[in-house]
Amino acid sequence: MLVGALVMVASAGIGYRLYKQYGDPEHSPRILSESERTADHVTIRFEVRSDGNNPSVCIVRARAQDGLVVGSAEVPVPAGKRIVQTYTLVTRERAFVVDIPKCRAA
Repeated sequence: MLVGALVMVASAGIGYRLYKQYGDPEHSPRILSESERTADHVTIRFEVRSDGNNPSVCIVRARAQDGLVVGSAEVPVPAGKRIVQTYTLVTRERAFVVDIPKCRAA
């Protein structure tokens, strides 16, 4: 019983240490505005909030009205607590919606 408890505590400690070393820190994206939408591109302005220590990479994605992805890119974002960036995403057809499903440390 004692050995099992020790193994559980050791596993939790190792897991926590690995997450702190390799885990994905919080990089929180938010679309602020959209300035242009045409048949072949869409321009958005977005912000990324993070701890400010590391640059980020954000996935920007555009979908058509039927839900199919018509454009996608990984956008580098410099380090900072609140970075606002403008990006023009090239699309195969007119985008119905644009989202940023994830940002991560670069």
